[in-house]
Amino acid sequence: MDLYRMTIHQLHDLLVKKEATSKEITEAFYRRIRGIDDQIKAYLILTEEAALRQAERVDRKISRARRSATWRHSIGTEGYPLHERSADDLRLQDSGGVCPVL
Repeated sequence: MDLYRMTIHQLHDLLVKKEATSKEITEAFYRRIRGIDDQIKAYLILTEEAALRQAERVDRKISRARRSATWRHSIGTEGYPLHERSADDLRLQDSGGVCPVL
């Protein structure tokens, strides 16, 4: 599968279905750039390391959001409009499901 040939919508679907990670997609694009940039010289500066760090952060955020969404769904708040959720539920959503002990 040539990730660099896919549309943003197709890549999004892969992320949602857990068939690819943001890091894998980023790596695929950088492989493609390295493979052809000698010929076309389209880039002045490449920041691959920074892009990969950002992709890893995105993957962690997606993972936390999935866990949080699963937790919210299990207690029945999934699908409720934001204004009908409690402040505690919103704090849990923002923290990725981490509940501080007071």
